[in-house]
Amino acid sequence: MEIEQLKKQIEKIEGSFKSNLSGQKDYRDILYYEGELLKAKVEKEFKIPLHQLSAKLGDNSDPEMGNHGHKRSDYVLAWEKVEDSFTFTLENIKRGKKLKLVKCPPVFFPYLSKLLPIFIEEMATSA
Repeated sequence: MEIEQLKKQIEKIEGSFKSNLSGQKDYRDILYYEGELLKAKVEKEFKIPLHQLSAKLGDNSDPEMGNHGHKRSDYVLAWEKVEDSFTFTLENIKRGKKLKLVKCPPVFFPYLSKLLPIFIEEMATSA
């Protein structure tokens, strides 16, 4: 198979993945908050550990996220420039792995979408 054919197949798979996710309210919420920050031209990098955001909801537990044994305290949520645009990212600080929020495992979306309003509030009040 040629490289161009492979690229087209990858794009098709990614498009299918995105269309399947677009039906999820949590995924749409993430896109909404990201879009609002982009529209407002918020270009200030900000990051905060997930467990701190959870504490603002009154949840001080530290459960696993996903199925790889990593806990909330292992992750940092950020608004930062990736390539040419700002976006939400989620970083596993133990592994040093960072993903755009929209590319995280869908099992994370319900929890993360709840935290975004608090994240934005914290970002707005930080100096």
